[in-house]
Amino acid sequence: MISAMLRGAVRRAAMLPLQAVGAGLRAQALERLTAGMVSETTVNGVALRFHAPSVLLRERAANLATKEPDMLPWLDRLGPDDVLWDVGANIGVFTVYAAAARQCRVLAFEPAAANYAVLARNLQLNAVTDRATAYCLALAGETALRALNLYSEEPGAALSHFGAVGETSRYSERRATLSHGMVGFTIDDFIAHFNPPRPTHLKMDVDGLELPILLTAEAALSDRRLASVMVELSLTRRDERQQAIDFLSARGLRLAAAGAPQGAAEQAANHLFVRA
Repeated sequence: MISAMLRGAVRRAAMLPLQAVGAGLRAQALERLTAGMVSETTVNGVALRFHAPSVLLRERAANLATKEPDMLPWLDRLGPDDVLWDVGANIGVFTVYAAAARQCRVLAFEPAAANYAVLARNLQLNAVTDRATAYCLALAGETALRALNLYSEEPGAALSHFGAVGETSRYSERRATLSHGMVGFTIDDFIAHFNPPRPTHLKMDVDGLELPILLTAEAALSDRRLASVMVELSLTRRDERQQAIDFLSARGLRLAAAGAPQGAAEQAANHLFVRA
């Protein structure tokens, strides 16, 4: 109790100099301070920069090569003639790597507003906006206006869920209580409406909604220009995993490898499919 009171007193004392400054100047100082908080890392000899004014964002940048160890060896197969779709890009660590280190074209899809703001900033910091484009929309199992239900509003957070208000990702430990509006497209509808560059490689990590997205992307997955798919699938829900494997196999994409399990009660792993 006493230690908590002392910590509170220290915080209040530290704030006294700021309180003597007008609100406008405090806002300007905070804006300049956070704008300059950049985490720099070198991966495979390539220097990358990430906007990182929080602990979570710094961790995202620092763990680029280690959090999902099967991701970079796959991305290292890409080249300047490839088009990567990063579905569930978060703040864009893999988008930035693919565009900066592999020089490929990237379309990054991230529906969470806080994450999208950082994603766009990271593309600018790495001067890859000529090759990488970010879209604040959900690629989903339906084309509709829905809600994006958030595990956390903190930039860099995961476990968002596209659907009706209050629906929660199966991987979340608590019910989603925050949400904002979001438009969703099936992959096939997105291509039919906008005629974007077709993916030669597809990465998908959307915290539990992978199967409905795959099932409504039949045309895109059957396109022989698509050489590989890296998708996170549940290991706990074996029938669902097998359904995804069978669906992709029927479209010429065979399971080549599966990564290490992640998670506790609900486990998942990256699965790499390649064109047969």
